Amino acid sequence: LGIRAAHRLGIPAALTTGSVHMSHQDALLRREFARFGCGRRLAHPLVVERALVEYREADVIVVPSPFVRSSFIEYGVPVSKLALVPWAAKPVTTVHREPTLDSEELRVLFVGGCNLRKGIPYALEAFRGLRGRARLRMAGTPDADLFRGLGGLPDNVDALGVLRGRALADEFENADVFLLPSIEDGSALVILEAMMAALPVIVSDQAGAALIEDGVSGFIVPAGDAAAIADTVTRLAADPTLRADAGLTAQRVARARTVDVYGAEFMREVYESRFGLVSA
Repeated sequence: LGIRAAHRLGIPAALTTGSVHMSHQDALLRREFARFGCGRRLAHPLVVERALVEYREADVIVVPSPFVRSSFIEYGVPVSKLALVPWAAKPVTTVHREPTLDSEELRVLFVGGCNLRKGIPYALEAFRGLRGRARLRMAGTPDADLFRGLGGLPDNVDALGVLRGRALADEFENADVFLLPSIEDGSALVILEAMMAALPVIVSDQAGAALIEDGVSGFIVPAGDAAAIADTVTRLAADPTLRADAGLTAQRVARARTVDVYGAEFMREVYESRFGLVSA
């Protein structure tokens, strides 16, 4: 309705999306549900239908990562209609403790919905083989059906439920590593929040990690690859220096991606270059 109202007034309409093309998301989630036979699908058919209409009617679609852009191209949206502008985020905390030694249990933090979309089955599979070396702390809405269908939680995985404010900040401050093994994420803001907290991040190649350089400011693993998650966690557990270096590099990258930088880039890539509008 907003797009059509803008067009009636002769105003171009830019659509900002945080997800991959909804048809692609739906296909990915259908595949995951078929594989595991449990968990909840997120995309209602009417939501998909409405998104497809918005894609057609918008003058430009603003996407936050190359992963999202490629999904739109795959489903026939012209490259000329897409503008790539990575997001910015505010820090959850400005405090971080010293890294644990390689003899201690590594503390790994996940923040997000504990569901198929976020790659939870692969995280749990990875941590079943990491007992005694690493502990996974999952902050976010739990999916009890999914947990039961996967055989329950390993004893080195804690489901914390939804955390906010000081409770969430405490988790960031006490973590050694951040993990987001998503099957589909357009560009999760929590990745930037973890980077700002100087945490080395492990993310899937389908998490929209637009600002991560693999092996430098974070670690990118193939989506759906539990062994790759386990291998990366093991590597980081054994090397506190690598964790500290990657975390500090991540922090520098994230801090440079300010809201002002985002706004200026949005203005340049969308309004100036496509619509010929300039700020006052």
